[in-house]
Amino acid sequence: MTGAKPGLRDGDAVALGAALFGVRAAAARDLGSERDRTFLLQGQDGASVAVLKVSNSSEDRDVLDMEAAAALHVTAVDPGLRVALPWRASAGGDPGPARAGDDPVALRAEWRDGDAVHWVRLYDETLACRMRPFADGIHGFPRMVRDVANSLSKKVRLEIVGEAIQVDRDLLEKIEAPLTHDPALDREIEKAQAKADATADASGDEPRRPFRRRGSQSKRADAPPATR
Repeated sequence: MTGAKPGLRDGDAVALGAALFGVRAAAARDLGSERDRTFLLQGQDGASVAVLKVSNSSEDRDVLDMEAAAALHVTAVDPGLRVALPWRASAGGDPGPARAGDDPVALRAEWRDGDAVHWVRLYDETLACRMRPFADGIHGFPRMVRDVANSLSKKVRLEIVGEAIQVDRDLLEKIEAPLTHDPALDREIEKAQAKADATADASGDEPRRPFRRRGSQSKRADAPPATR
């Protein structure tokens, strides 16, 4: 991202939490972030209250809404799965943790820093501090897919959707091994190839298959045996 990183201080984060989400805090601690700003809001006794995230000015609001919609869907399908849900903003008149059926647009608030527009989200601290982006668990996946595809002499296009979705760190550790298990990946690549071949057959394009040669006769390897 090339947009401006939010230029706000700890006191600004406290003020934003109160103004945009109705969350009162006495202090804020910068948790550090490469492109955004993330703050832990704290009470008078130092206890954690919530996590405030302020986006880079280049962040696409549609992407944020897609992430929120995905989190809401996961929660609806499996209520026992721990997923970080953003709060409803005060502008909607009913601030608080997201509920099933909420409009993702209501789960973010706008903050302007001069001409730069930033989107602000607030998460429950207890859960948010355990969450990590899905991308953290799949760092080596693109390279592994490429290596396996090369070993199978297949052409593969990898597309990962939802890398920024927040996932419980324990769950992330559990899914990393299955995602990067070579035999499972082999099967998926072969299945994709079979589907592509079937599509080619239906369209009239004959997929290339190996031939075996017997004497002076050539025969396709997958051809049925001749009848006598």
